[in-house]
Order: sequence, then C-alpha cells, then structure tokens
Amino acid sequence: MIYLDYAATTPITPLVKEGIYLFLNSGPANASSVHQAGQAAHHILSKARSQLASIIHSKEKEIIFTSGGTEANNLAILGFAQSQSHDKTQHFITSKIEHASVLSAFEYLESLGHEVTYLSPQSSGCITPDSVAKAIQKNTALVSIMWTNNEIGNNNPIHEIAQLCSDKNIIFHCDAVQALGYEDFQFDHLNIDMLSISSHKIYGPSGIGALIVKTRVPLKPLIFGGHQNWNLRGGTENLLGIHGFQIALTELESHRLEDKEHSERLFIHALGLLKNNPKICINTNLENRSNHILNFTIKNIDGESLFMRLDMLGFAVSNGAACSSGAQKPSHVLKALGKSDEEAQSSIRMSWGRFSTIDEINSFAKALQNIID
Repeated sequence: MIYLDYAATTPITPLVKEGIYLFLNSGPANASSVHQAGQAAHHILSKARSQLASIIHSKEKEIIFTSGGTEANNLAILGFAQSQSHDKTQHFITSKIEHASVLSAFEYLESLGHEVTYLSPQSSGCITPDSVAKAIQKNTALVSIMWTNNEIGNNNPIHEIAQLCSDKNIIFHCDAVQALGYEDFQFDHLNIDMLSISSHKIYGPSGIGALIVKTRVPLKPLIFGGHQNWNLRGGTENLLGIHGFQIALTELESHRLEDKEHSERLFIHALGLLKNNPKICINTNLENRSNHILNFTIKNIDGESLFMRLDMLGFAVSNGAACSSGAQKPSHVLKALGKSDEEAQSSIRMSWGRFSTIDEINSFAKALQNIID
C-alpha cells in the first residue's frame, strides 16, 4: 500500500513503538497512587507535561490531557460556555469549514438557545479577520477558528484573528490539530486563549491529545469523577498514550526543519504533476497553505468508482475528514467553497509526511491518470 492519508493519521515511528513497548513491560502504573509505582507513573506524567510545555512554550498548568482533538475542541467550546452566566444568551463565532467536532459543539449550544454565527470562507478557502470583526456583537463570548484546514490544507490568518479577539476582550480558541509539526507557534507569544492538539497527527499513538488553556480562561469540566488535570478532566490518565505522545513530540522537535522541507518538496512535486491536467481543479490555496495537504477535484468523473479503483490499486487517499467519511456525505468544506455534491464527492485529499517519497507521488499520479483516461 502507498499511504497518502497522513492528515487522517500518521504512522507511529519506530522510536515511539519502542517506548510504548518498554512502558508496557514496566508494570502497572496509575499516576494518582501514592506508592512507589504510582510515583514512578506520576514522574512519567510530569515529564510528558514538561516536555510539551517546553516545545509549545506554554506553562505546565495550562496543559489538559484529553482523548484527542475532538475532546479538546469540545472541552474548549462547551467547557467555556458552561462557565458563563446561564441567565443570558451568549453569541459565538466560528466558520463553516471547521472540523465536525467544533461544528457539532456549536450546534449543541444553539439547541440550548445560544446564537452562533458561521462565517463563510473566501473563494480562496480562508476566513478573514474582517469577516470576524463584522460578526462580533456586544454579547460575543468566544471565537473558534482552526489554524490549518484538515481537508484542503489552507492556513487561516490566525495571528491577526487572535489579535482582533484580544483587542475586543473576546476568548479565542484555535483547533491546531493539523498545524502541530507543520506551523511554527509559541503559545506564550500568541493571543490564542485555547489551543487543541492531537498525538496521532505527529507520529504518536491515537486516543491522546491536549487542550492548552491560558490560566485566565474560565472553564468547567465535561468529565467528572477525579481531580486529574487540575480538576478539569476527571479520570485516570492515559499514561501509555501520554508517554507515546511525549516521545513523538520530542522526536518531532528534532525533525522539525527536515520534515518541513521534505513536505514542501513533496507538495511542489505533486502540484507539478497535477496542476496542468485540464480535468483537475486544485482546491488548496497555493498562497496561504500548509505543505502536507493537497486537495483537488476531478471533473466529470464518478467519485465512488474513482476511490474504489484507487483502493484496489493500493493507494490510500481520502475525499474528506476521516472522522466523517463513514457518513457518505459530500464534504461540508468543499460545499462551503461552492462545490456541487458531485464535485465534492469526486475530490481527492492527498496528504504526506516524514516517510513519504517522490516515487510514491509519481506512482499515484500515474495510476490516477490511467483511471481518468
């Protein structure tokens, strides 16, 4: 199989696998226990939190470990909303191209009587600071805009949006799940109040992520039952996942420049093979993008047959977010960009990473051209 679906999940590196194996053979571990084994587990937890804080330039007390990006997004949005006064309607701002976990959380708040403004992207696929500014009301409590779109790879002008929210004294949440490892950011120098990240996008295990929260942000827990994570996320910590996450983060930091340059080479090469095909329309914004995702539509072709043939030939790509692919619905991101249902279903998201090669890109492009012909 030629795996070109890194935006869905990345392979676990040999170093992370080795670390997980050693952990599994080190005996039972609960970081809340007071005996020696528990204290050893607590040391692993503290080390992971310290390493994450060092890499993203946050404080250790600002880190809440979650089950992944979806829970982090829900905790940020719903946890903040529940911390506010319940005797008045709140207003929230997000975009139509957010991850499903963000959109679903806001839909839930709407069902409780709150108001949500869903911003449309420009034709370039980006959300502008001006559109955010125009949507702000007197009772706007929270803005949530993603950094890198998980389907088309476009980068939103997060720094400008964050500054705008800071100037207006509005809490700003950013889903940075696809940005970690590809975009440079220092949490302590940003005006981002809450940041969601996930391990399985950076060569670590799935089922573990984090919400980074400035200490000034009020937050109510969604999961009760323990004092873990500063009383904001109850339950015994997933120490195996956290340990793997920490190793992946450490490895990521040592490969950051190399990974970025490698992904950029692959992007330029893939774009060169596809952009001149009259049947292909590139959806990714080439001016303001990440370097690991390329999304394009193939005109006048049956999407179901296209993906069946690619899969039979051993190519792993997607046509949308992995979290919602089972729904068999056209991508809400591409629909927001003006694509028809047929166009959205005949669109491909290629995504690559550390272990991808030029030869794999070449093989995919050749197979795709044969299918189109």
